[in-house]
Amino acid sequence: MRKRINIANIVLGLCLFASISSYGQELSFNVEKYQPTEFDYMFEIQNKNFEKVTLDCQSFINGLDFRNDKNEQIALFMLDIAECEDIHHRIKSIQSENKMACIDLDFSRRLYDVKESDESCI
Repeated sequence: MRKRINIANIVLGLCLFASISSYGQELSFNVEKYQPTEFDYMFEIQNKNFEKVTLDCQSFINGLDFRNDKNEQIALFMLDIAECEDIHHRIKSIQSENKMACIDLDFSRRLYDVKESDESCI
């Protein structure tokens, strides 16, 4: 039996891969919406370019988890608990000023930054 290939999943995966690869495994994206989930230390990040992004500070492996519409993981930026909490607090701090946050990730050096959104964010 052949599985149907969803073109949107392929495009999304390729876009994420291209975004990370073309900038030396760096990615910057806006936190358009940030909301809690049913878990105390997991938060959903909405960005028009990604199907699902979760800041997971509760599971055994903490990190920013990127998934497609079939809930398949397409990327994971691992964090320790202090880094995870730092990202959460910095997003909330920026949002408390009614501004949009931007997350910068460097996958190859495992560095992150959370800042006020600017033109470098997608």
